[in-house]
Amino acid sequence: NLTNPGAGKQGKYSRRAQATAATNRGQFFANILVTASRRPEFKVDLTANHAEYKAGESAAIKIAGEYLYGAPMLGRETHWSLRLRHHDFDPTEGHPELGLKGFSFALLCNRDWRDWNSDCLIRTRDENEKSEPVTEESEADDRVLARELWRMLDDGDSVSRDDIKLDDKGNFTITAPIPVITRPHHAFSMEFEGTVTDVNEQQISGRKEVIVHPGDFYLGLKLKKRFVERSEAVKLSAVALTPEGKWHPGVQVKASVGNWESVTDEKSKQVRYLWKPLDQVQFTAEAKAREITFKPLPPAI
Repeated sequence: NLTNPGAGKQGKYSRRAQATAATNRGQFFANILVTASRRPEFKVDLTANHAEYKAGESAAIKIAGEYLYGAPMLGRETHWSLRLRHHDFDPTEGHPELGLKGFSFALLCNRDWRDWNSDCLIRTRDENEKSEPVTEESEADDRVLARELWRMLDDGDSVSRDDIKLDDKGNFTITAPIPVITRPHHAFSMEFEGTVTDVNEQQISGRKEVIVHPGDFYLGLKLKKRFVERSEAVKLSAVALTPEGKWHPGVQVKASVGNWESVTDEKSKQVRYLWKPLDQVQFTAEAKAREITFKPLPPAI
């Protein structure tokens, strides 16, 4: 422990330590900034009505400001903000009894992959959905919206914010409807932050992060072998799980194996890659891993 040589004066200081051995000597430096601060006079807590949500639900986050002597911070000015961040669904750690080691539940839509994988960017419409026909314009709109969502997830910027005042109980509840996102089918987190300003200008912040699942279940895949012989069948295992990490039987699954083919748009001259299945299997998920066997593939696929 070192005392402040400036006797409590604010400013920048440097520390130097010197070590000497029989055959060597070294010096170490560290910079120290001394500033004035007050002890906290109140606390700010953020609580959620649920720790995890599904797309289509609404999150309720309560900001509570309270003086340390117990009185509520009624009417105090407060600023809150919301950020979106990536979240990887991984049930393997919390549920070893399911035997899911080696399964992948991640969506292959990283920043580089999204540049040419249209599945990451275009919203997939169900054939029974009552909506306008898919046109080049509507597909372009979907692509723009999906890119904007990915940008927000990648950058972690504030996507919503407001300045409010706490009520007579020192509380304020943020209501955040969660849209249904069919593309990208990807979990993410919502990070809320609330900053309360007291009458003496002291500011204290609190944070709360909740997880958003895109739907009622996740699909996980596990390849038996990454490299196979020319005449050897491709084998993998597939599972369907709830966001809580439990089996989700009854899901209709279509699994395919194939490759990506490049297609050049005649008008824009832009290159897009489309999935070309070489073999596919349809099945109903059960309360266990489903073993899938595809026919042998051509070489170099």
